[in-house]
Amino acid sequence: MKLDAAGNPLPADTATFAAVLDNQTGLQWSGTLSEGLVDYAAAEKACQAFDLAGHGDWRLPTRAELESILDLSRHKPAADPVFFGDTRTDDWYWTSTPCAWRAGASWCVFFNFGVVDYHDHGSRCFVRAVRSASPAPGQ
Repeated sequence: MKLDAAGNPLPADTATFAAVLDNQTGLQWSGTLSEGLVDYAAAEKACQAFDLAGHGDWRLPTRAELESILDLSRHKPAADPVFFGDTRTDDWYWTSTPCAWRAGASWCVFFNFGVVDYHDHGSRCFVRAVRSASPAPGQ
């Protein structure tokens, strides 16, 4: 569901919106926050500073959360263009999930064709913030 800057639902055919609420997961998604590529520390900072509709609890998504918006039946982007049309396909997006075998690295998602890999925190990627807007089904 598309949301305006106050967090109100918008008609499905609205072209301009501030956030997306995934009713299946209960997650609310920002658009791409970074104009360009940023390192991991800057990505975390951008999410923590983000405020929309009076909510300041935005954060970097986990690997599983960011993968949940992948649509592997598509490419450029491998995400629904109706809800995630601003998704950059020319580089990676940070997640908060650390890489278990490499200290100082976290998992990233490449929305060009939907692959996942890890990057050192000094690397530069795009940022999309998420927050839990409601309990996920079954919770």
